[in-house]
Amino acid sequence: MSAAIAAPLAAEPIATIESGADVALPGDYAVLDIRDEDTCFLGAPPNTRCLPAEQLLYSDAGAPLGFHALRWALGTLGLTGDETLVIYPGDEVAREDALAAAALLYLAGQAEVLVHEGPALEIRDGAQVRALWREVIYTAPMRTGEMTVAAAPAGSLRDRLRDFATGGGAVAFVPGS
Repeated sequence: MSAAIAAPLAAEPIATIESGADVALPGDYAVLDIRDEDTCFLGAPPNTRCLPAEQLLYSDAGAPLGFHALRWALGTLGLTGDETLVIYPGDEVAREDALAAAALLYLAGQAEVLVHEGPALEIRDGAQVRALWREVIYTAPMRTGEMTVAAAPAGSLRDRLRDFATGGGAVAFVPGS
């Protein structure tokens, strides 16, 4: 896969990429397709894992997904946190959700997170879906220094994560979420 990497501004932890340019991604990368699982499984970019945005951001009860559950889920996809992770929203997922997912993964400790924007990536056979057990243990240290705790933070979690991804400062979380 080749892509142009737009370097993030100093205050922005998440960079964007566009396919079709001459700059290649690092050798140790994976694509995380955040479209719905059926769409991802039927056809996805090479080296892809499927984890829909709604499963990344919310539990089955609709509450924000906790970091313990998130890190377990990433292990079931064979991710350790050391790889560069390219978030692939396709045309189906809103940019705000892609940025929120990228910010959450960055805070969870992912080494580098890039959001794909622009023309669709080359689609091949289906991608890897979550295993029932962890393939590896996700070991990247969380970026707790970029998080704060607030009893009633302003805005939705998605909006706070999106703002963080574009340079909005620390992300406020509700205790216990």
